[in-house]
Amino acid sequence: MKISDIVPSRWYYGLGILIIVIGAAYSVSVLISSFGNLGSGQQFVTPGSSDLLLAESGEYIIFYESRAVFKGKVYITGESLPDLNIEVKNKTTGSRAFIYSPLKTTFSLGDRTGESIRAFKIDKPGVYQISASYASGDSSPEVVLSVGNGFSDGSKMWNNAMLYLTSILLGMSVIMLTFFKRQKALRRCKEEESQNPGT
Repeated sequence: MKISDIVPSRWYYGLGILIIVIGAAYSVSVLISSFGNLGSGQQFVTPGSSDLLLAESGEYIIFYESRAVFKGKVYITGESLPDLNIEVKNKTTGSRAFIYSPLKTTFSLGDRTGESIRAFKIDKPGVYQISASYASGDSSPEVVLSVGNGFSDGSKMWNNAMLYLTSILLGMSVIMLTFFKRQKALRRCKEEESQNPGT
């Protein structure tokens, strides 16, 4: 056996590295895409209610925009926000979504600055009525909220992290397996050469 004939080929090292690189690139693209959606949600003014078309099932985050422009009006309402009661209702079925607190997420894009205050999930797309009122019963100040897709329960982020970890483990497994198999084949090759010198 010649050293050049040892299998597996060195190309398998490249395959392992490629698996890791692809996994990392995909994970980064998912993160960029997801966080790039922050600040692009549908805006509405509260206290009051608004009907919003939510085109996808899944999780949504409600943001309080302390600095915003809505229908040509500038809103600068400060970082603190009085306690809000928020309801999300499917306009067709009348079913209400469960509202919960999200992981804190903030964004600052151009003339908009916001932070997550609530989150909810829907099973089907449709028109949803979102109502918000101050717990104190006050009708002011008017503030801007927005609704957009998000990471608030961490499930997407967890899945993305697991995908990245899996790609690292798979890539490293290919690299290590290639290394040990090649070392074994190399030792066998040297033994054959020592037993058959000059062949």
